[in-house]
Amino acid sequence: MREQTIQNQINHILTAFPEGETRSRSAISSAEIPESIRHFLLSTLDRKLELEAIQSMPTQSAWFDVEDERVHVALRQTILAMSLSARFPSEEFSKIVRQAVENVLNYLISPVETLVSFIFPNDADSVTANDVRRKTGYFSDYPYLRMGVDAYLERKGELRIFKPDFEKTVSHLDQRFTRDHLTEDWLKLLQPLIKMVALSSPGLPVAFVYQFYTSKGRSDIASAVTSAAQSRSAQLITVGTLDVILRQVLHSGDVEVKTAPLAEKQTVGLQDEGSDVPLWQKFRQKDQVSDDAEESTTIQQSETPDAAVPLWKQFQPNEANTAGQPSVYHDPAIVVLGVGINHKNRFINDLFNGDENKFNATMNELGSAPDWTTASEIIADHVFRMYQVDIYSESAVDFTNAVESRYSGDRA
Repeated sequence: MREQTIQNQINHILTAFPEGETRSRSAISSAEIPESIRHFLLSTLDRKLELEAIQSMPTQSAWFDVEDERVHVALRQTILAMSLSARFPSEEFSKIVRQAVENVLNYLISPVETLVSFIFPNDADSVTANDVRRKTGYFSDYPYLRMGVDAYLERKGELRIFKPDFEKTVSHLDQRFTRDHLTEDWLKLLQPLIKMVALSSPGLPVAFVYQFYTSKGRSDIASAVTSAAQSRSAQLITVGTLDVILRQVLHSGDVEVKTAPLAEKQTVGLQDEGSDVPLWQKFRQKDQVSDDAEESTTIQQSETPDAAVPLWKQFQPNEANTAGQPSVYHDPAIVVLGVGINHKNRFINDLFNGDENKFNATMNELGSAPDWTTASEIIADHVFRMYQVDIYSESAVDFTNAVESRYSGDRA
């Protein structure tokens, strides 16, 4: 799964730079590629330029005074010109792209482990403080880690940094920063990884999620995810399903999650059919599932001001148009479920123990929920937990999809 994710991202990037086209700084800066990989590539180019400049610039000469201010000015201008015209050699580009993708993906999954191996190559016991700062700068995601490293270096005030102390300190920082994260915080932190993986699959590989939470000392979340996956031999978990698991673990303290398929019908962050806009840019917009997926939902609603008004908002009464007209009753279940209302009886039997009154009461609550975050809390507390529902059963997945589509703009 990891190699497939890496290779798909490599192919996507190489497609943006057809054979024969320049791989210059300006081309990299304007290319339709993930920002984190762009940042890594440009950092690589800057470092190579620095090394080339050091090798090509004279440090001493019997023929002129290298300390002369005019020489310094000329050297600075030369380095600036080299920087503006810097480019990747065609024969080296594929290898450099692979290095960038591998390192960025590894960092998104296990940032501390990746930083340590990247900063201390070949099992080096120590490196200079400047190397630590420079190499940390290759990664643009998780800025709290970069700021933590800067503070660590300032506090140490030493010329050389030793690997064991650095690893222990940064690992503690990572775990301390995320210790009190709630569901929304975790999902926000996972966004870069979700975008990276979305090019390859409709969900997050369970192995990635396990490593991510284990590295942060959250074995409770990691266990809840993997136990559910292993029981049904599922390899992927969608954001919607992870949302529910997180709420169960974090808000109830109950880490025991009932086992069932990991909501294969849900998906996240796929690209609209026929769209030229790259998938990583469109993650926050309404998405379509690939042909092999049965149904789809998205975790985020489009924030575009001109986005189409979702169906649930169309049920809100317009006072200007209804003056003098008799009030019309709208069944809240229709507003909440949309076309999912066709499965009302199944939902009542499978999710509410056959109690239609409880179903109607929950529909009233969900009808007043202003956003998906609120709605998902109601589902977790007043449906799944209250009635001990298998959250990965077909009815639970269909019910969750139907409610979420109200907010994702995924209804007709």
